[in-house]
Amino acid sequence: MMLRRSITLMFVLCLLGTSWGSVYAQAPENNKYFSETGHNVIGDFLKFYNSNPNATFLYGYPITEEFTSKDGKKVQYFQRARFEYRADLPEGQRVQVTSLGSLTYISTGPLNVATNTFACRNYTETGYTVCFAFLEFFDNYGGTAQFGYPISPFEYHENKIVQYFEKARLEWQPWKPEGQRVVVSDLGRVYFDKLGEDIGLIPPVIALDNTPRPSANYRFAPLYGRRSLWQLIHN
Repeated sequence: MMLRRSITLMFVLCLLGTSWGSVYAQAPENNKYFSETGHNVIGDFLKFYNSNPNATFLYGYPITEEFTSKDGKKVQYFQRARFEYRADLPEGQRVQVTSLGSLTYISTGPLNVATNTFACRNYTETGYTVCFAFLEFFDNYGGTAQFGYPISPFEYHENKIVQYFEKARLEWQPWKPEGQRVVVSDLGRVYFDKLGEDIGLIPPVIALDNTPRPSANYRFAPLYGRRSLWQLIHN
């Protein structure tokens, strides 16, 4: 009797091990945990994030998990961006970057900066010009596809020179080394607060890729139905 139970237990554990192994093998591809902020990025959002070689620099780290926002969209917030999932769009286009620049921009008035020089480019779509180091940064990191069109002139916000674009805000940080002084502003948390999202979504969570979890479809289920592991061993 004891031999039978031992053999049965070994058989069940082997089946479970096979199922769990397939989950662990898939986890690195479908999920990534960012210890810097304590959040996971999974599925289509992770694919989109990984598709940009400058993702950390341009989007920052995740500051929430994926969830349904107060505006009814499936989203995930990052330090400098928000991803939203659009099931109505074709595959490969379903993850979109929210237009955080447009949604957070409040004018403080233009700065008196000459924008009619060779170091500037005017965008007739919105009537605004991108110049100097901002233009170099804009071109180097994706242009209108990444940031959208400019929607403001140079302005002064929070003691910094900034310019708003449809999907982001660029800011000038003169204390940094030359070539690193233009950065993307952290508008993810700004819009999170503006929309009144649940603050309980911000604290760190458990890393999914380090949490053992069996497959929902046990391989022995068709053989034994709903009988428990205890019943399998002790019958």
